[in-house]
Amino acid sequence: NFRQVACGQSLTVALTTTGKVFTMGSPVYGQLGDPEANGKVPNCVEGNLLEEFVEEIACGAFHVAALTSKSEVYTWGKGANGRLGH
Repeated sequence: NFRQVACGQSLTVALTTTGKVFTMGSPVYGQLGDPEANGKVPNCVEGNLLEEFVEEIACGAFHVAALTSKSEVYTWGKGANGRLGH
């Protein structure tokens, strides 16, 4: 079950009721959160988020931000001009 959806220029991000993040769309700038993702099927973002419960998601044109239940923010995608904060 999905509780939130956000859209960028060429990607869609969905948050489940269990705190998992799924991405789909263009993988060109890493905005799908997985270098192996092709964007043709929904991809569950794992990596640093594997053990986290995501509370909220947001998108820019080519980047994503996720806020966890621990008040930590994770970002990925096109990081030009400091968009990702790291």
